[in-house]
Amino acid sequence: MNKKIISVFERLSFRPLVGGLEINDSALRFLQFDGEKPVTVSLRLPPGIILDGKIKDRQNFLSALKTIYSQLAGTIKVSPKVHVIVSLPASVVYSQSFSIPKINHKGLEETVGLNLQMVSPIGLEKAYSDWQIIGENANQREILGAFVENFIVDDYDKCLRESGFLPLAFEFSALSLTRLVRDLGPTLDLNKTYLLVDVSTDGLNFLIIRKGELCFNHFLFWRTLQGEKRQIIFSDFKDIIIKEVRKVINFSVTNFKDSFAGAIIIAPALEKEIREIIREEFALEIIPLRLRRYSDFSAIWFTALGLALRGLIPRRQDTLISLTGHNVVEEFYHEQTLSFIALWRNIFVISLSVLLVAFIGVDVFFLQVKKNIENQLSVLIVQPQIREVNTLQTKAKLFNQLVTLISTAKKSSQK
Repeated sequence: MNKKIISVFERLSFRPLVGGLEINDSALRFLQFDGEKPVTVSLRLPPGIILDGKIKDRQNFLSALKTIYSQLAGTIKVSPKVHVIVSLPASVVYSQSFSIPKINHKGLEETVGLNLQMVSPIGLEKAYSDWQIIGENANQREILGAFVENFIVDDYDKCLRESGFLPLAFEFSALSLTRLVRDLGPTLDLNKTYLLVDVSTDGLNFLIIRKGELCFNHFLFWRTLQGEKRQIIFSDFKDIIIKEVRKVINFSVTNFKDSFAGAIIIAPALEKEIREIIREEFALEIIPLRLRRYSDFSAIWFTALGLALRGLIPRRQDTLISLTGHNVVEEFYHEQTLSFIALWRNIFVISLSVLLVAFIGVDVFFLQVKKNIENQLSVLIVQPQIREVNTLQTKAKLFNQLVTLISTAKKSSQK
């Protein structure tokens, strides 16, 4: 679609708000910026509906989505779809960063595509993949690629659409958290590299944030960590943290030649313990994640908040990773075009109706004025003064006629 036409549509039509919807094994969380106070809705999922990031109980998942939708229908304007950026469960997405020579944009797509084939752990015919530029210098570009099995996304996409949602992009929590840290978190030196440890209800997520962009993430299920144990004791948990952080540090040094400038911890119930472990074992500076805005949100909302930040980006400018088989940008503008037509059709009908009512009103008004004037004239005609004036006018006319006759007769006698 022509960019100028799209721009006209954007200016003249209502642009729907876009929220963020986080999906994980234990909960659904929706957040959308609508004015100063964000709109939030959440729903805890019973065990077994989503397992290892995949839908296992479709009917109950649909029911949960419809519950979220019905709650939103009474809170925000639904027209009729709720537009969302969706975060897939971290466990189903694989991401990999790589470098390519700095070439012109004409050959960029092809070069990146070849590299994606090489690093993908899934056959590309069975996967959705996408990429975004995360850095560049004079000689090369840094690319982040992401992959997910297509049937997983298709299942989520169908359920969302059946429930009244229109997904505009599918990403994963590591991207959302990186965006949140960069845009709303503590002021960081964007030339340095940081470790982010996210402890969620699903598991442990380790991120490398380099120059303000995500370049690596590593996720571990709690169930994988537990093994056959019913629960993880603290000593085992400490050993896991030490082991995994050491792996991530070695990866960063080996691949990026960077050491960490600090560590950011997101762990609502275990932040103090993890902070002490990392400080004692690795001597890293701990950077508290204190948001510059929306500081009243707890850590469980951080992924949804990062998604909602992406929702603020105009659709034409959103070139970030989206793991889907749909051309969601075209879908978005198709719907916006229909919205544009419906809006101006309604304006045209309402305008014509107002003009018609106005014309009828003016016509009735002038008819009433005419009637009033005629009534006033009829009253004046029957008044005695008017009759006397009419009589005097008649006598004056007769007198003038007589004077004319006398004058004529006088002239005739003189001859």
